Amino acid sequence: MLAAACIAGCGAPPDGKVHLRYMAWGNVQQLALEQRIVDEFNRLNPDVKVKLFKVPGSAYRNKMVVMFASRTAPDVVRVDHYDFPQLAERDYFMDLEAIIAKDPEYKLNDFYPLSVEECRVKGRLQGINVLFGGGIMFYNKKILAEEGLEDPYELWKRGEWTYDKVLEYAKKCTKFDRSGRPTQFGINMPPMPFYIGVLQAFGGKLLSDDLQKSALNSPESVRAMQWISNLRWRHKCAPTPSQGANSAFGFETGKLALSFDYVGMSSRFRELITRFDWDICPMPMGPKGDSFFVKGNQLVMSRETKNPDAAWRFMKFVNGPIAERILYIQERRQSPTRMALAESEDFLKPKAKPFNMDAVALTVAKGKILPIGPRWPEVMQTLGPELDNLFAGREKDAATAMKRASDAVDKVLSEDPGL
Repeated sequence: MLAAACIAGCGAPPDGKVHLRYMAWGNVQQLALEQRIVDEFNRLNPDVKVKLFKVPGSAYRNKMVVMFASRTAPDVVRVDHYDFPQLAERDYFMDLEAIIAKDPEYKLNDFYPLSVEECRVKGRLQGINVLFGGGIMFYNKKILAEEGLEDPYELWKRGEWTYDKVLEYAKKCTKFDRSGRPTQFGINMPPMPFYIGVLQAFGGKLLSDDLQKSALNSPESVRAMQWISNLRWRHKCAPTPSQGANSAFGFETGKLALSFDYVGMSSRFRELITRFDWDICPMPMGPKGDSFFVKGNQLVMSRETKNPDAAWRFMKFVNGPIAERILYIQERRQSPTRMALAESEDFLKPKAKPFNMDAVALTVAKGKILPIGPRWPEVMQTLGPELDNLFAGREKDAATAMKRASDAVDKVLSEDPGL
């Protein structure tokens, strides 16, 4: 009796299983998939019970940071790569090098090299990649056909899908009524990090290669940012913030011809879009190269976990063939990190939209890692107001806006991060 009472009082689970908490965020569809994967793991691993710990996306980052800082983080956490390098430097995550080295089932050469490299901080593997992929474009086939425009995917296959062509399409597909009120737009403004892809295609950069200085003040970067700003304020083929309020011109409304987005939106669009045909294509070529970039989330193990073996078993399941098939083959939430799966017939020749999945495979194979380092949150907090000025039309000249942005970013990066 005393022994039983002690076990109960000491917090040992009455079912004899190892209990883990897994923290993640996402829209309704994503959280349903997370729960499906957790349930499947629990079914296949009867000695472990994982509980999904859900936090609303708007509160996720703050909750995660507080839990890591207070040493109360769940055993396994999905971390956005925007935050990953900074948190890794604070020593919140378990170093995975030794764990992987002892696991003969887990081979890093099964994965795209960039998906592994993105998880390293100071040369050490601090996480494994999930929801990895790059930006692509969705297009409304109905609108393009009405304007007599050729399919962008076919143009891309011929090497003719360029930023000049995108602008031509966007202008032709933008419509206004007699009062001058917009009824349809040709394109959306490329959000973060899509404008980094635009910078890259024009020969520009956001930051220097060592991440220590801004690179936005170069002629190439200025030209790229001016191209983006002109979509809205010169050519008037992208909605302003007020015009796009409440998703009035979201892709699913049928009032937008071209949209910069991730393939992960596909499940939402398949559910909501019934009135027009659509598909995807790669981001366009620019005067200095392609626009391909990659970004993932990192699955990390808290340093405070009491069950590292079980936590690793769950992590590699989420990163394994069963979960990747659910996430990326069945639901197209992003791209498989496993090369064999990403290059398989199942992924490249799906039975439901989007069909042009080689656009995603190409991006993952050739994309560049984003310039995200430990000081990324500071950089974006500083850069945001200047980009807002340009994209909101308070400043129409990109050269002026990028000079101010560069000066502000350089000042922050020159300061001691501890101050």
